[in-house]
Amino acid sequence: MRLGISHPQERRPVRLVRPGQRGFQRNAEFRVYGPTCDSNDVLGAPFVLPECIAEGDWIEVGMMGAYSLSMRTKFNGFFTDNVVALAN
Repeated sequence: MRLGISHPQERRPVRLVRPGQRGFQRNAEFRVYGPTCDSNDVLGAPFVLPECIAEGDWIEVGMMGAYSLSMRTKFNGFFTDNVVALAN
């Protein structure tokens, strides 16, 4: 198995953010792919999230560091100016 720098295998702390709902039951592993239609646009390690996750839910990803915002681009027409800060 070859591990490249573009697909680090470390797991990030993640959680489902769904206003008004807490205490989700069972978790499952999910592979996370980006919107670019590029086979290289996938995170190396799965995210462990509640299996009830649905389109439109928000996922908080911890420990992303400085590159999570500075490396975003308008590649392939996908870009957002929405940045959401969550408080505990």
